Amino acid sequence: MFDPTHISKNTDETASTIHHTLRASRRRYTIFLLIHYHPQLRVAPDQTEFSNGGTCSLSVRELAREIASLEEGISKDQATGEKYRNVYNSLIQTHLPKLAEVGALNYNSTSKTVKPDENLVALAMAASISCTVSELIFYSSIVDQSDHEEAILDGTIDD
Repeated sequence: MFDPTHISKNTDETASTIHHTLRASRRRYTIFLLIHYHPQLRVAPDQTEFSNGGTCSLSVRELAREIASLEEGISKDQATGEKYRNVYNSLIQTHLPKLAEVGALNYNSTSKTVKPDENLVALAMAASISCTVSELIFYSSIVDQSDHEEAILDGTIDD
């Protein structure tokens, strides 16, 4: 017999896990960089299976350098020192274990390398959608506020 509470419960738990995973910008950067470095993961809409065969790994050092350069708006060559160490430490202590826990990547803590895992593409899609929606909502509220303030200044509406 069909039980809608079972579906709702699983959907709520899954949505909560996805939201928690994607709320950290360094996790989102990691997901997008893994997709960038592994173009074979850019799947066609009709592809139903993920294959990780022969995928090379990415060092945490390289990943940390990429993320530090993105966060600071500097070149990868300049992403050194404290900026780099801060990103590197947060990746190995927090973000990579969390992404491994949800099946987005395989993290080898001994060799300090990561490889894509079965949920990477799905999380990348969820991140792309949620980032776009957030931008639309945020931009829309800025435009609405700007229009409202302009209307007050023009005398079209009262404050």
